[in-house]
Amino acid sequence: MNRTWLPFPRGSTAATGSPTNKVGELLFDAIINQPEWGQILIAAAFVENEVEKALWAIFTRNSVDAKYIKDRLLKGPGTLFGGFWEGSAALRAFGLIDEAEYQATSAVRSIRNAFAHSDTEIDFAHEDVIGPIRKLRGWLSTIESVMGGSPPWWQRALENAWEQIADPPSDKHVFLGSAMMLQLMYANIRWDHEPQPQ
Repeated sequence: MNRTWLPFPRGSTAATGSPTNKVGELLFDAIINQPEWGQILIAAAFVENEVEKALWAIFTRNSVDAKYIKDRLLKGPGTLFGGFWEGSAALRAFGLIDEAEYQATSAVRSIRNAFAHSDTEIDFAHEDVIGPIRKLRGWLSTIESVMGGSPPWWQRALENAWEQIADPPSDKHVFLGSAMMLQLMYANIRWDHEPQPQ
């Protein structure tokens, strides 16, 4: 998908790079001492949080009724876009992510659900995880082509994410690397839609 890449997202400086480094650091700091299932749940929660933030930026950009948007669209029971699936489906419907990005997000959500809702301990060899991991491996194989047309701060963020993925990547590393890249992608959508300072 062709994106409008910001030369430097809000809050970044030429000296320190960009907030994308902070986004990745926060994710890895949160999961470093967690068991595998905890890493999966936390990484997926970070992606889900960025989906919500992207929608919040889109909906509040031209609206003054933030309470209505929060209460009726984004938070709480019965909201239209309050879930992981609903939020990513809305961004797909709005044309802000392409089908491959939507499928990668769905794969992260499926893996999260498998780990979160299993009655028994599962791992990446579980039948509910194998298919979504295969989707993520396919999606990751396309990411390198995106890096060439990206601004330098995004290229550095993707390169940092690639460094976290073992060679050959384990299924866990594929999941975590995909989650980080999706988180950065949704953060970029948010930065692109937040009102710019005057």
